[in-house]
Amino acid sequence: LYVLTGLGPDDHVYGLGMKTGRLDRRDQGYVMWNSDTFGAHEAKDPVYASIPFYLLTDASGAGVRGVFVDDPSDVIVDFGRTYAGKSFFSTANGQAGFYLFRAPRLRGVMADYQALTGTFPLPPAWALGYHQSAHTYFPAARVLEIAKTFRDKDIPCDALYLDIIHQDDYKPFTWNRQYFPDPPAMIRQLHDLGFRVLTIIDPGIKVDEDYRVFEEGREKGFFLRTDDGKLYANNIWPGYSAFPDFLQEKCRWWWAGWHDAYLRQGVDAFKNDMSEPATFNKTWSMLYHDEQTKMPGFLEEGTLDSNVVSRSREFGAVPPRVFHNAYGLYESLATWRAQEAYDDRRPFVLMRNTAASGQKSTYVWTGDTNSDWASLRLSLQMLLSLNLSGFPVSGADNGGFGGRCSAELYQRWTEFSAFSPFFRTHYYYVEQCLDKEPWAYGPEVEKVIARYIRLRYRLLPYFYTAAWRAREERAPLLRPMFYDWESAPPAYAAVDQYLWGPDFLVAPVLEPGAKGRFVWLPPGTWYDFWTGQQWTSMGESRYIQAPLDTIPVWVRAGRIVPTMTTGR
Repeated sequence: LYVLTGLGPDDHVYGLGMKTGRLDRRDQGYVMWNSDTFGAHEAKDPVYASIPFYLLTDASGAGVRGVFVDDPSDVIVDFGRTYAGKSFFSTANGQAGFYLFRAPRLRGVMADYQALTGTFPLPPAWALGYHQSAHTYFPAARVLEIAKTFRDKDIPCDALYLDIIHQDDYKPFTWNRQYFPDPPAMIRQLHDLGFRVLTIIDPGIKVDEDYRVFEEGREKGFFLRTDDGKLYANNIWPGYSAFPDFLQEKCRWWWAGWHDAYLRQGVDAFKNDMSEPATFNKTWSMLYHDEQTKMPGFLEEGTLDSNVVSRSREFGAVPPRVFHNAYGLYESLATWRAQEAYDDRRPFVLMRNTAASGQKSTYVWTGDTNSDWASLRLSLQMLLSLNLSGFPVSGADNGGFGGRCSAELYQRWTEFSAFSPFFRTHYYYVEQCLDKEPWAYGPEVEKVIARYIRLRYRLLPYFYTAAWRAREERAPLLRPMFYDWESAPPAYAAVDQYLWGPDFLVAPVLEPGAKGRFVWLPPGTWYDFWTGQQWTSMGESRYIQAPLDTIPVWVRAGRIVPTMTTGR
């Protein structure tokens, strides 16, 4: 399937979810292929998630178009990179479909797209608070030490994460009894301190005849197999591992049932990881090269082999190239279902890879970013793009995941994250990386970090209401300036600032050493959030002072901002 359309000289292109590069996709091209990309940078493509939906503004004033390619395989999209003045998408999947949308404004196309693919469910209130995580906290005494330090310092925090070392030999649904001898007792103590506990679940199931999950899955035929019917296995965290066939409805119910033991022990929610699906071995190499367009190909390694087949009553025999981008989506459906079946609390599933409609069963983070200024800037672009693609509740690892984050970067990133939909610090827990707890950089930095975490909780009533409005209106939660000012050319250039909900204008400082920045103030009256000073603008840019402990924030005139006076 190959579709070529016109592209006006002044048209803008947005969307595609978690993609690198400029927010405006004009003159860029991308491949939809979920990939485990540690330290993704501005020029890296593909990355973790693939959402083949994009918006095209029409400079002639004829309205806004939207295109959704309903295909979980390796779709290619191009917006003038190959052919000047032309955009196209192509796919090798003969069963792909596509939808076209048109409306006078961006909000109309976005609402129609979400009416088709679904809207995100309201998260539990605690999910919008502050979360702390590392790769990984252990043993149990260390986890409790972190929790008690938060409480001793009166720094609000709602959730702590247990990453892969909580497991026995990296096997999902198990505990490492050396580090965590009594998980229910530890979780009770964390609950008593007011924390929710989340555990990681990866899809790699260790090939081990003494491992009940493997034996049961093999017996029931719930693992992927090769095209000649043999059990497929590849290397991932537990070693040689099988992979659940999530396209099977019965497999998803079986997978959901394995979460019950965690839930009975008190685990509150889950993080799914490595579900691109990723492997450690260099496996098959797929070179996608379109002779018609001369698009550069890409080489993908570290995923399922090309001879793997999913076999389900629902879809029949499907090769990995076709179901690749939907693999994590189907896993998240099972994880979501596990929580729904267990009790009446709102589920929460965090995942870095997904596909269109995944917003119905997962909240997204942008994967393993580097701890550098370029990654901070890229994170903002990714979150705006995810919001324009139907994934409002999304966030980046605060301070970056890998590398040595400077004190200045940690403060600036925290200021930004406090005004992001999902606020979690998560970092690589090894010697070459610095710790990233709020107190890790000393008392002066701690004051700034704690100030913004507390501010997050003070503003939770507004943030939660903004999330509810975004769901009801099928609108972004993190809104680029042009979403509200489509007829103002400066709004399309102001991509390093945004609206949080309809009322807060946020302009994070994204450069090292900066003590201020230029901000485009849209037409109207605005109030400085920190000083209460009134600003009346005709739509001009102004230089705003921003010391290291301050992020420029304004509130629209005439709006009521509900707040809380307590922390948790």
